[in-house]
Amino acid sequence: MENLRQTSGSQAGPTQASARANWIAFSAALLAAAALMGATAALKVLALSAPWRLLIALLPVPVYAFFLTTQVRAVGRLDELQQRIQLEGLVIAFPTTFMAILTTWLLHTAGFLPGMDLSDAIVFFLLFMIFIHVASRWLAQRRYR
Repeated sequence: MENLRQTSGSQAGPTQASARANWIAFSAALLAAAALMGATAALKVLALSAPWRLLIALLPVPVYAFFLTTQVRAVGRLDELQQRIQLEGLVIAFPTTFMAILTTWLLHTAGFLPGMDLSDAIVFFLLFMIFIHVASRWLAQRRYR
């Protein structure tokens, strides 16, 4: 009976730790998005000297490093099937986004998108990559059911 209690108690710990880790990873993603949007807005709106613009431009970098760390740890906690599904999602999302960025850049360079500000397009491409990653993970999960 005591062994059963120990087993039951030990299951609550990892579940709580996993929920906490997921919350940290999600919070890091939100913080990274906020840092990017905040820095972009500040650089467009505020008239600052070069040192301040450099500081604001680099502020999101450590936030994204924290985000990257949390994501690597989160994937490390997944089982092999879930890791494979994540990998398939990234294998589709990364090259698809690269192709979209490359196509947009080439069309812009060729003069077919003259009014487009490529610095604004980066937010679109980040959202595009997230959407493609989620959709491709969903398709992979359906295949492995």
